[in-house]
Amino acid sequence: GGDGRGIEAGSSTLVFSNPEKSQYRKLVFLNGKLTGFILIGQTENAGVLLHRLGKELSGQECHDLLEQGVAAELATM
Repeated sequence: GGDGRGIEAGSSTLVFSNPEKSQYRKLVFLNGKLTGFILIGQTENAGVLLHRLGKELSGQECHDLLEQGVAAELATM
């Protein structure tokens, strides 16, 4: 199992939102492993994320997937 919604203890989410371009991305982690994601608008990273489900992502990988140079918000539950 895994926490695809980011509500279990030890889970965290990484969110990018760009309303002007109708883009929203959310990565959900449990104990450092990717357990779920939501992509709205720009979805070209979906295959990469599907391949990485259940695995750890480095901070650089997360940054790259959410777009370089864009501020992301890390929320630990």
